[in-house]
Parts: sequence; C-alpha cells; structure tokens
Amino acid sequence: LFVWNYVCDFGNYIQTFPNYENLGQDLQFLAEHTAVTGVFEESCGTGWWQHNPWGFEPTGPGPGTDMDELKSYVMASMLWDPTQDPDALLSEFVVGYYSEAAAPHVLQFLQSMAETAANATALNTPSTNRPQDWRANGPAFLTFGSLLRANAALSAGIAATPVNSLYRARLRKASMAVLLPSLFRWDELRAFASNHSVAWPPGLPQAKEDALQYFGAIYNESGTAGLVNVNFSPCGVASWATD
Repeated sequence: LFVWNYVCDFGNYIQTFPNYENLGQDLQFLAEHTAVTGVFEESCGTGWWQHNPWGFEPTGPGPGTDMDELKSYVMASMLWDPTQDPDALLSEFVVGYYSEAAAPHVLQFLQSMAETAANATALNTPSTNRPQDWRANGPAFLTFGSLLRANAALSAGIAATPVNSLYRARLRKASMAVLLPSLFRWDELRAFASNHSVAWPPGLPQAKEDALQYFGAIYNESGTAGLVNVNFSPCGVASWATD
C-alpha cells in the first residue's frame, strides 16, 4: 500500500492551515502499519503558470506558503525515521529557524491554532480565497479570537528578533498566514477587538490601508509569487487590493 496524502489547503496556500502537530503523528500512524510501504506527501507552493512554446507550465512552488519550511522539515525527518518524536522535531526547528528568543511566541501560535482547529465543531470548507468566501463558509478555526491571538503571538515573535535579521524576515513571511485572512475581514476584526476589550496585537497596524501596505511589503520582500494558488497569474498586492 502506497499512500498519496494531501497536507495543505489547495484553495489558499498562504492562509494558516493548522495541521502542524498532525503531520508527524500521521506518519507515525502509517509507519505502524506494515502494509504501508511508502508515502507521498503532496503539499503546495505559490507560483504562477508561465507560457512557453510547449504550453503552460507552473513556475512554482515558490515561497510564501503557510509555515512551509517547518512542515517540510517535520515531514522529511519523519519520512526518513518515523520513530522520532514529531513534537521534538517541531520545537527543534522553531528554535533553530526562528531563533531561541522568538521560539516561545511561534510555538504559542502553532499550539493556539492547532487547538482552535481541534475544537472547531463546524464542518466549513477550509478553502477561503476571497473575502466573500470567508464570510460565507470560511474555516471554522478562523474565528476573530483565534486571529487576534495568532497575530499577537507572531507580532511578539517578530519584536523579539533583531531588526534586519534573517530571523525577523522569516517571521514576517510566516505572519502572512494570519495577516491575509485578517485583511479579508479587517473592519469586523477591529470591531470584535473593541467590543470584547481584546488588546490589539502590538506591532500590527490599526488602519486597514496601513495593514494592507504592511502585508504588501512582506509579500514583496519574501518573493511570494501568488496570493492563492498556482492557477493565478502573477500579481502584485496593489492590483489584488482593488478587488
């Protein structure tokens, strides 16, 4: 038995898809069954379709997808040796890739999103690639409370790293996972924080226009080449923002 496993949200590569703790556990489960002889983990990357003399081919995968480095590390390590502790691998990567100072905040983000997803009761589709989709049938784990907690944790992680450091650049890219769905319902998110006396995440702009520029700066500096999936043409944030 060879398993072909999907491990991402193909409707929105950038948006947080909190299977962080499940990736290693799933591989352990499969490894315990002797009938399973191999596993292919199909994930994602943001790119675009490029025309050439032979047709259209994707230039991706590219950067910008939700915690892609972390997920790749855990999956590759567990595929090599499924007897390892996936939680230890996750923590090891977070400390090494995002810095020891930022690690507690990143782990808080990962655990918070995973817990919210595990406790979600609504069976809404995880794919949310337009604001109107978010309002109609967005992921049950993307509550206003979870978005505020996630933004606060990643903002704190960014603040814990030196300015212009590689650690900070990596964390800024990771923060797009919650910034994008936050922008989809920014006014409602701001109202929720005010009505429930929830502190606005430090370091996060308060005005929608400023938040969009903040996201755009991260998007551009990270080299991200698409907002949703490989079927999108290359686009800048300025053109997307008018939709």
